[in-house]
Amino acid sequence: MKHPEWLRQAIAAGRVLHHTRQPRIRHNAINLMSLAVLNCGYALVGAAGESVPVWLYVPVGSVLLGCMVFNLFILLIHECSHEMFVFLADPRRSRALNHRIGWLFGVMPFTDYENHWEKGHDHTA
Repeated sequence: MKHPEWLRQAIAAGRVLHHTRQPRIRHNAINLMSLAVLNCGYALVGAAGESVPVWLYVPVGSVLLGCMVFNLFILLIHECSHEMFVFLADPRRSRALNHRIGWLFGVMPFTDYENHWEKGHDHTA
């Protein structure tokens, strides 16, 4: 099957931009900083419950928390299932660390990380 030209160009660009071709320290710093910002967001929304009126906090806080849980799945749990949240020189250590991080943060939204993400989502495993 012949792919359209735009798709071949997208695949070629993806190969150039692939995370394994980027500096590990930059990749890890971006992901860890994003996780720190996400955790600060959880703390801020939780703390806002003390000072924001209930009529405003319930709808706005619910949407914000929903967005943050979605980001938790996309940023952390999804990336860990592909062994891409943290990227180490040793693939075995990288896999083990991603597994531990995915499992740890999967507990918060009551997610069975191993069955639903590591085995269920990543069909290459």
